[in-house]
Amino acid sequence: MFSRRKLLWVVAVFVLLAALGVFLSGGGLSRYHSLSQGALTLRQKNQELVVENAKLRTEIESLKTDIKVVERALREELGYIRPDEMIFSFEGGP
Repeated sequence: MFSRRKLLWVVAVFVLLAALGVFLSGGGLSRYHSLSQGALTLRQKNQELVVENAKLRTEIESLKTDIKVVERALREELGYIRPDEMIFSFEGGP
């Protein structure tokens, strides 16, 4: 019969071989690397979205409080003009 020490060595070798099989197989180490890269990409995209959200929050607050910002938005995005203004449209070119 195996002694306790020999049994421990056999179990340790078996665990080591099983771990190597998992890491070296297609679903092991290469999958870990692929998932790590995906997580890094998602973290970077998340950071970009945090910055964009901060800019949008600032713009929202400006639209709520600053009449000049509201006027600029109305003119640029919706094409509004004041009642005393005229628009000249020139077609054609050189």
